[in-house]
Amino acid sequence: MTRGSHYDVGFTTGQRMATSIASNLMIFWQGVDAANLSRDELISYTYEDESRIPSHLRDEIMGLAEGSGQAYRELLAYNLYRGGLACDC
Repeated sequence: MTRGSHYDVGFTTGQRMATSIASNLMIFWQGVDAANLSRDELISYTYEDESRIPSHLRDEIMGLAEGSGQAYRELLAYNLYRGGLACDC
């Protein structure tokens, strides 16, 4: 079990799961494209909607992003919006 701050847990998990995280993001963005949505516009919405996620979970997502080498805003979009797309992401 990983211990530490939420960021630390996210970072360690991001390192361990980097390949799966990259795959999930790829599938997510394919769903965004298939829905004829703009990636840039979706990313811009994260600035407004970020506060919907509790700060400790945002810290964990930041750790996941940095640990896996992915962009924080892309992982944030995935966590905020994946349920609204018809994809298996």
